[in-house]
Amino acid sequence: MSPPLLIVENLTVSYPSAQTPALSDLTLNLQRGERLGLIGESGSGKSTLARAVAGLLPRGTSVAGRIEWPALNRPAEPGRDIGFVFQDAGASLDPVMRVGAQIAEVVRADRNLSWHEANKSALDLLAAVSLPDPATLARSYPHQLSGGQRQRVAIAAALAGEPALLLADEATSALDTIVQAEIAALLDRLVRERNMALIFITHDIALASNLVSRIAVLQDGRLVEEGVTHDVITRPSRPYTRELLAAHWELPAP
Repeated sequence: MSPPLLIVENLTVSYPSAQTPALSDLTLNLQRGERLGLIGESGSGKSTLARAVAGLLPRGTSVAGRIEWPALNRPAEPGRDIGFVFQDAGASLDPVMRVGAQIAEVVRADRNLSWHEANKSALDLLAAVSLPDPATLARSYPHQLSGGQRQRVAIAAALAGEPALLLADEATSALDTIVQAEIAALLDRLVRERNMALIFITHDIALASNLVSRIAVLQDGRLVEEGVTHDVITRPSRPYTRELLAAHWELPAP
């Protein structure tokens, strides 16, 4: 059996100003090509876990435990090995830079290509995320695009380094229902085509249930339940998970 892509073991994360850890003794792993959904209330530690995995925690944060990448046989590099899609694409894109140039700049940084090669790759990435007329759209500024288009551009930028893992942190929550479904379908296709692993962080359990193969439930920085998506949704073992699911489905009494 091939080694896991990612191992997180006994991870505890504490922010300087916080009285309690954001994550406490959390352990999980992820195989190449696997899709993991992280669910839990706001403040449960989902985004902290994603940022810890991606090496994006702020300075001064205390981290204990280990994060390893056995399948890579080396530490993962953000951008090259890990693509990150944030909730607010508008905030993650430079408002005064054309979107094509932004993606090309990421491609150059992550893959050491010439500007000519990077610009061609940027157009290919815009086409890969199903944006029409990539050459015209590449000359646009973020404010000229819709919310769904900006999120597709952000996904294209996250793919620039050809990552082994895509982290999507509430990547659909700022969009309307129809566009949410379109972005989820896009992620599904890209993960399959590129054989990427996916960590999908969301409050929308129904959306996650159609996209991920395994669900991890976080509460107050702790992993309280983990399992195959169908099992967690239909037979949750923890009261907290049942409460989360109750907003989406009527569950049988335990």
